[in-house]
Amino acid sequence: MNRILKCMVVLILLSSMATLCYAQSQSSAYQDVGIAEAEESLRTFLSSIDNERSGADIRITSQGDFATSAGDYYEFETDEGNFKVYKKTGEVESAWFYQDQTNSGKSDLSKDESLKLAKEFAQEHYPAFDNLNMVLIDSEKSEGNNGRARYLFKWYEVENPLFDTEVYTSNYVIIAVEGGEIAGYIGVERETEVSLNPEISESEAMEKAVSAISLPADPDGNYEYDNKLCISYFDGKQNLAWYINIDNGMDSWGYASGGQAVIDAHNGDVLLKNPYM
Repeated sequence: MNRILKCMVVLILLSSMATLCYAQSQSSAYQDVGIAEAEESLRTFLSSIDNERSGADIRITSQGDFATSAGDYYEFETDEGNFKVYKKTGEVESAWFYQDQTNSGKSDLSKDESLKLAKEFAQEHYPAFDNLNMVLIDSEKSEGNNGRARYLFKWYEVENPLFDTEVYTSNYVIIAVEGGEIAGYIGVERETEVSLNPEISESEAMEKAVSAISLPADPDGNYEYDNKLCISYFDGKQNLAWYINIDNGMDSWGYASGGQAVIDAHNGDVLLKNPYM
């Protein structure tokens, strides 16, 4: 297979993993699987995609360990792409498929057709997809390789413990479809370890966020907010947190004013602040 740089797909998917609800558990309830078991899990995963190919025929090369603040992975490479297997469970949680230049003339699917393909892939490879309240929260279209369309679909499990407040949990699926084929997949399922009931209200979190990113007070309510309540990890600890995104328009120099702050919804700590520069 003629490989091409997967830079665009990788950048889009990696950035998605670092967005508002990037969260993975480091529960000690599991013992890490061995590399041989992880490799066998990958063979099973790839064989399920191509039923005509035996898992024994797949050449797998270890790329070593891939460590993150939210958990550790085995990284592998095959002719098909790059894959990461979560050490705690042996599940393939990240797949980047190399695109084939010979398919450059293949017709694109429509957005609805691409969504159908992505959902079918998620249902097959993310076992909990039909058992959780997985909500499609975003679908983006961009230009992929060789002028083909790329669609990025994101599902998160959403819970409503207080009926009027949605909480995005640490269970999510992100799938990229390019040129009518699956180009990338991320699927994470984790147990919720914290209370989903916030002790810090959204308005209190907004006030803390304005102060944290050094914006002037907003007594007239002119700031625009796009806020979400999520389960996230900081310093290896699971948190229920408000993600406060503030748009203050343009400053006198013509630059965007505002930023993002993450506020712990239980104790009000500022977990992250990122003012626009």
